[in-house]
Amino acid sequence: MDKENIENNQQIPEPTSELTEEQKEKILKRWNESPDHPPGLKELSQLVYGINCDGRDKYGRTIKKFLTSRQLKTKSIYEE
Repeated sequence: MDKENIENNQQIPEPTSELTEEQKEKILKRWNESPDHPPGLKELSQLVYGINCDGRDKYGRTIKKFLTSRQLKTKSIYEE
């Protein structure tokens, strides 16, 4: 999770196992803006939850689960 959010004691929404329809729409809209260079999990988590996170935490896993259901995959930061 983003250290800045933790240090500022910001309230972070608790993710559920599913995204809301509004969250899904935000992700798909952002994805379709740049299909050749899709956003990463950090950008998508910022968009949906207001925090930066990755695929190892529950926020990132929730987003990855949705992307997988749509046959979409973000690039790892280690991929070229």
